[in-house]
Amino acid sequence: MKFKSDVDVEAALAVSGRLSVGTSSSSDIDMLRAGGNYITATDASGVLYFRTVNDIRMTILPSGNVGIGVTDPQAKLEVKGPSASPADGNEVISITNATGGSKLLLGVAENQYGWIQSAEGGTYRNLLLNSLGGNVGIGTTAPSAKLHVEGDKTYSLGYLDK
Repeated sequence: MKFKSDVDVEAALAVSGRLSVGTSSSSDIDMLRAGGNYITATDASGVLYFRTVNDIRMTILPSGNVGIGVTDPQAKLEVKGPSASPADGNEVISITNATGGSKLLLGVAENQYGWIQSAEGGTYRNLLLNSLGGNVGIGTTAPSAKLHVEGDKTYSLGYLDK
């Protein structure tokens, strides 16, 4: 059935088979909007894709794994972004407060390190770990002190408060 003008459906719409909206794709569900923005779902693979400007931006696998910037997420949430040194704008993940001022930035630098930075605008802020209690471990899964470091016995500490 083809319609040459708008159709309003004010009740439940049941479709057995393929449903294409704005496209003639072979996917089971494909909704396209001008500019290459669309959602694709297929029963064959069970994968749900979200696209903008024809590029896959987010994927949901049948396992429940979600990928942003990656089409085959290997974890419950996998985010792929740029490889860059610490700086506001270089982060892979940014967690921002309700006013949009303070941020927790997370990123990676290819074959070098991962980083976490607390910031507000161009000002770097303190980063608190276990501020409500508990111990922090580096190189251990069972820290027995406020800061417990295992491994190479070379330490460089600028300030310790007992």
